[in-house]
Amino acid sequence: MKSRILLILILFAVQASRGQHIFLAVANEIQEFLPDGESSVFETGLSAPTGLAFDGNGNLFVADYGINSVLEFYQGGGSAFYASNTVSGPEGMAFQGGYLYVANHWANDVERFNAAGQGSIFATVQAPTGIAFDSNGNLYVG
Repeated sequence: MKSRILLILILFAVQASRGQHIFLAVANEIQEFLPDGESSVFETGLSAPTGLAFDGNGNLFVADYGINSVLEFYQGGGSAFYASNTVSGPEGMAFQGGYLYVANHWANDVERFNAAGQGSIFATVQAPTGIAFDSNGNLYVG
């Protein structure tokens, strides 16, 4: 029974890194792991964080599936809603060329946001959950 529970936790864990720090979203919080192996809670009280991505300035973006929002956590402290009226079931996220791409599971699309947080539909895809770019800038959607 323990192995089933562990497997479920791993499936819902999402990670991203900034420098040598690793950020992991599990349940309703984000944990930060330091190079020496120590960890701390970076943020708690989230509904269902399903995607993490860092911009070029080191700000952490969190897709919160439970409240249909993308939150931005500033490297120097503080946070704000980045997108909350256009995303629907946000999951995977990735940055490319200064734009944030968000897989909107329930909207069946990938939305592209500029630095000001203005989004537009980039691609229509059936129930996307994850996205990534390769080194040539090609977008892959799963």
